[in-house]
Amino acid sequence: MGCPAGFGTVRTVELMTGRLVLRRPVDADAADVLALMRDPEAARCIPAPAVADLETARAWCARGADRSDGSHATWDHDHATAKIGYRVGPWHRRRGTATDIVTAVTRRCFAELGLARIQLEHAAGNLGSCAVTVRAGFTLQGILRTTIPCRDAWLGDVES
Repeated sequence: MGCPAGFGTVRTVELMTGRLVLRRPVDADAADVLALMRDPEAARCIPAPAVADLETARAWCARGADRSDGSHATWDHDHATAKIGYRVGPWHRRRGTATDIVTAVTRRCFAELGLARIQLEHAAGNLGSCAVTVRAGFTLQGILRTTIPCRDAWLGDVES
């Protein structure tokens, strides 16, 4: 998730969705990270070649937990905009998990950052992500051609 991941600071951030707790990755998540990165559907659109075994998965978790340089949060204070992205393991797909996450993160970003707009991009052919995006209240703004490994990307946004 792009936005609440540190909110530009190094403070601890957890976000409750009602049935989920979103938090930074920890070492104990390495096996799940490895399974996610090996999932053909996830790897097809968002490759993570640096994650090849449990050791590199632990390193990925450590990098993902470190928000000190601000690189895990993407927003533009001058234009009050942010981008959000996600990966969902196959064991959580088709259960409303991604919709819950995107909705919770979007609400929190609007409430705490004073944003005016949040953008979400995903592979145009990923029908599951299309459904998540719409259920989370985003509106299709267009198709970005050849922007990600899955070729074309669906660009949606939501305003506060």
